[in-house]
Amino acid sequence: MKTFKKKRKCWYKYRRNQTSGNYEEYRIARNHATSLQRTVHKEIEKSVAANVKDNPKSFWKYVRSKTKNGEGISNLEKEDGTILYSNLERLWN
Repeated sequence: MKTFKKKRKCWYKYRRNQTSGNYEEYRIARNHATSLQRTVHKEIEKSVAANVKDNPKSFWKYVRSKTKNGEGISNLEKEDGTILYSNLERLWN
C-alpha cells in the first residue's frame, strides 16, 4: 500500500507543478507500483495453482472472479422458427 500511496502523492505533486523532475519521480513510482502489482498477482496465481488439490474452493473462487460477465444466455431459436425466451424453455428444449 505504501508504494501505491507514494505513486498517488507523486502524481498529485506532478499535477500541481509540472516539471520534468516531478514527472521523473512519478514515472519511477508508477513503474515500481506496476511491477509490484504484477509480481503479487503472479504469486497469488501460483499459490492458487499449488493448493488446488488441498483447497479447490479457492481455485473455483478465482476462476469465477475471472470469468464473470454480465451477459446471460441469449434467446434461442428452435428449428421450427419459434423463439425461446425463458430459461426453463431453453433448458427443456
